[in-house]
Amino acid sequence: MYDNFRGDDYFDALMTLAIALGGDPQGASESVQKANQSRTMLKTELPKDMRPSKEDFEKLGFKFKEIGDPVLYGTELPNGWKISFDGGYWSRIVDSNGFERGNIFYKGALYDRSGYMTLISRYHISTEYAPGQENLSDDDDAEEMIFLEDRSDGSKIKIFGQAKRYKSKRSFEKSEQFSRLMKEAEAWIEEKFPNWDDPTKYWD
Repeated sequence: MYDNFRGDDYFDALMTLAIALGGDPQGASESVQKANQSRTMLKTELPKDMRPSKEDFEKLGFKFKEIGDPVLYGTELPNGWKISFDGGYWSRIVDSNGFERGNIFYKGALYDRSGYMTLISRYHISTEYAPGQENLSDDDDAEEMIFLEDRSDGSKIKIFGQAKRYKSKRSFEKSEQFSRLMKEAEAWIEEKFPNWDDPTKYWD
């Protein structure tokens, strides 16, 4: 488990032991994990597991180098980009225009270090409860609105309609109306934004 430790990892292990000896083993692990996560984001060391691919990140101007870590790369961000970190597992990737372009998950626990990061496309078919449906006692009775979302500002570019998602209660089979609206949405986005699922397109 310790074969791939670097200097920071040894420091974390010693800090965990020191705090645990003070009488708080669980708090020791959590405190050091949070410190590891904060330090990693500040140093711009980002996960090697990239989605859709490392090539997509490099296309946007990310530069990666090996630092002797099985989970993380040393990373140079594109000009003007930044990592917005709130102290937990998740961080946001923000471009020079202030748009959220992706997210990062990193768990800094000594016994279970892991992470990945994902780029998001600008245009996306989304659903949400239709107006007036949010507080129904049974979710199965609620209708959902199907729309094309612009993730740069969260706006709805086009609303295709609303329908119950499933044919019947406790069923996983989509209703005919919901399926029809989704097909309409997919056809529309393919026509207007043929590269909609490429996270490197349409942001400029």
